[in-house]
Formats: sequence, C-alpha cells, structure tokens
Amino acid sequence: MFPVTFDRSVTMFLLARIEREDGLLDRAALEQVYIREYLGDMHQMDRRIQEQSLSGNIHVEQGRIHITAQGKRVLEGGRIIGGWFGADPRFLDAAAVR
Repeated sequence: MFPVTFDRSVTMFLLARIEREDGLLDRAALEQVYIREYLGDMHQMDRRIQEQSLSGNIHVEQGRIHITAQGKRVLEGGRIIGGWFGADPRFLDAAAVR
C-alpha cells in the first residue's frame, strides 16, 4: 500500500519540489512545475492509462479510452467508501464537477 501511495501522491511530489526550491516558488510557479514535471516529464498520464488497462478497469481501442464493467464497479465502490469519509465527490463522480 505505501509504495503505491507514494508513487501516485501529488502531495508528496509537490512537497519534494517545495523542499528543493524552498521559498522560491509561488502558486503559479508550483503549478507550472506540476504540469511540466509530473504530467509531462514523468509521463504520469501514460503510466495511469497503462496501469488501468492492465488492471482491467479500462480498455483502449483505436486511441479511445473506454471504461469497463470492472472499472465502473471500482468507481461505485470508491463512491461508497468515499462517502463514509467525506471524500471530495469530484474525484469519483464526473457529474459532481458540473
């Protein structure tokens, strides 16, 4: 559990960058570091697509990403558990973003 948590943690990534640039970053600069390094250089989107495809939660067909029945069950379980702990619903339900 811990290796996965640290590998995926945006918070840990940001804390490490803040530590490296202690006092030199403002909010806008930190956002740019996140976009450039975390999403760009570290290819986090590619990693997540590959991981979720391998786990069976999505499948990619002609470059388009589709959720599987298993992926829907994972989300539903996440919504239930997230509700118990008051998690931000925007992470688990796209309708909550609107």
